[in-house]
Amino acid sequence: MDIMIRNEPVNEVQAYQYLGVKMDKSLTYVEHKDKIYKEAMRRVKLLSRIRRDISPLVAQSIYKTMIEPILLYCNNLFLGDTVSSIEKFQKVQERAFKIAYGNNIQNNWTKLEKIRNRS
Repeated sequence: MDIMIRNEPVNEVQAYQYLGVKMDKSLTYVEHKDKIYKEAMRRVKLLSRIRRDISPLVAQSIYKTMIEPILLYCNNLFLGDTVSSIEKFQKVQERAFKIAYGNNIQNNWTKLEKIRNRS
């Protein structure tokens, strides 16, 4: 299908990145979610490697500033997503939280599955 704006053809692309979100042709955001997952896991692994050498306060700051924002930015893309996809990201978040805060503190971060069920 040819789309024209002011008699100029608009190029069709498979994916487009806007404000850090990679949108694909069918708006499934698969590439974007894969990118988020890989980046979050990379940072969680880094936190895991350095955790014994830093204080709990520093670990929590790293979690709050370097991991949590990646998982929360545009998290409404998960609305209507499959349970397995949501659980994959939930495990990343829970692992990061456990590394930063330890086993004795309850995680009060809203589960992605609860967000999904609200829609």
